[in-house]
Amino acid sequence: MAYENRNLDGGVMKITVQDGDEAAMDFFVHKALLKAKSPYFNALLGFKEYIENSIKFVNMDIDGFRYVLQWLYKDTIELLYYSVETMIRAYAIADRLMIRALRNKIVDNMRAYYESYGIDVDALRTIQDLEYGPSDNLARLLIDVMAYEAAINTRDSTLDVYTDEDVKQFMKEGGDIAFAVMEQSMANLRRVINYMRGEEGDLMDPAKLTGCCYHDHAEDEGC
Repeated sequence: MAYENRNLDGGVMKITVQDGDEAAMDFFVHKALLKAKSPYFNALLGFKEYIENSIKFVNMDIDGFRYVLQWLYKDTIELLYYSVETMIRAYAIADRLMIRALRNKIVDNMRAYYESYGIDVDALRTIQDLEYGPSDNLARLLIDVMAYEAAINTRDSTLDVYTDEDVKQFMKEGGDIAFAVMEQSMANLRRVINYMRGEEGDLMDPAKLTGCCYHDHAEDEGC
């Protein structure tokens, strides 16, 4: 595994994670790894005044944190080991800990999962519950996925744009994410109509777009 070749001297930190009223769970993580991979911990552990060997996070998903730990130590994630909801919650934790590389990895995993197994509207509910807006990279991917599926239904079966009752309910509930799905669906439908007329503009599957189109890059940085 990737961590076997790292110098992990410097001790460990006890990280306590608690999600709402659930029982808290302690994790012991090497400080050297935290500093190397998380700007949040690098700054925290860099303060000379900070002498604690423990920290507690509340309102943090425990399975999501396990996901983050697997990536910290292995640089990879087993795609089928975690649910879509856990991946999204791990994305929020990576955001909180300022781990851009993991956020991008989760986006890639979500695209791979969608291509193989599909993603339902609950993913949109989760990203909306976490208060991400339509401009966030993972939110953009999920919006594009739902809008693509809606347009495919129309193109291939001439059914309503939103054939799934859960999707219809989500759209009725409203919100920025739902509005963005509607906007993108309408744009896709225009492409479908042009395609049926023999014009250019057929749909683009989000799983097959350029590899880093949903990544978060620092200024003047690419993949």
